Amino acid sequence: MSNKTFGNFGESLAREYLQKQGHRILEVNFKNKLGEIDLITQDGKIICFVEVKARQSLNQGQPYEAVNA
Repeated sequence: MSNKTFGNFGESLAREYLQKQGHRILEVNFKNKLGEIDLITQDGKIICFVEVKARQSLNQGQPYEAVNA
């Protein structure tokens, strides 16, 4: 499975999970000149900006290590 396909699969799982938790999905793969946000959701009065990191193994490190400013 390609990295892109696996990433899309991870985003799909995250979206389904958040919806089951009561989040309303506002945007998927929102893009602007600064980059991309995987998911924008609303949980009650809170707007959530979600970065999804899917891993098949930890050979490349922990998912949180791939997130930066």
